[in-house]
Amino acid sequence: MNVAAVYVRALREPFAIDWLRGLIPEIAPDVVLNATSFAASSPDEQRIGSVLEDADCPILQTIFAGVAEANWRESARGLGPRDLAMNVVTAGSGRTPAHPCDCVQGSRAV
Repeated sequence: MNVAAVYVRALREPFAIDWLRGLIPEIAPDVVLNATSFAASSPDEQRIGSVLEDADCPILQTIFAGVAEANWRESARGLGPRDLAMNVVTAGSGRTPAHPCDCVQGSRAV
């Protein structure tokens, strides 16, 4: 599997879009892990596919939980309202929600 770590501040920034459009064909990823938490388009805009969709592979939306892992595991509801709101994956976004990859432990994330 080809692995490459890529960081952009926001997927809506023109620089990020241009850079990723050039990079994605070079990397040809088998899967994309997206760690940006906010929507790439606004609800009042017509949906335009994310530059990540150019990869033509599954896009998994990582989730960073603001609760301790033990609390998350013990909860019958899973993530709380705050975490769900911060990690919204809407239908038609091209992303698949993934298992939480980070939980808070004490005063810092692990």
